Amino acid sequence: MEIFDKCAVYVNGALDSYAVEVAVAIHDNDQIITLLGAGGTKTMTLAPGGRTLSIQWTSAVPQAGHNLRLWQKYVDCEAITVRVVQQGGGYSLTSKGFLQAPSISSSVGGNQTASNSFVGEVATWI
Repeated sequence: MEIFDKCAVYVNGALDSYAVEVAVAIHDNDQIITLLGAGGTKTMTLAPGGRTLSIQWTSAVPQAGHNLRLWQKYVDCEAITVRVVQQGGGYSLTSKGFLQAPSISSSVGGNQTASNSFVGEVATWI
């Protein structure tokens, strides 16, 4: 039998208990440089660029009681801290940064959801 992990999202220390989908990724601005040498030899190197961490998560929206107020934090350009915890394995990462382009969607016969995108400092799982 195998047990699979799932992630929890905390914003400024408060659990987003309605989070149903979470994605974490590192993005880079690395530049690959290829030099052509004598006799047609090629040398390739990598010039590391700035790295950022992105976290996207989608939350179900309850009719009342959702106190994270992330839409307002985006409008106010407020820096936030996001922590993602692998609930079974116990690993977590924490990053400081900003929300980008939050959205709300709903459909007939479906739940209303809030999608959040965060970009911050690179962090590692500890």
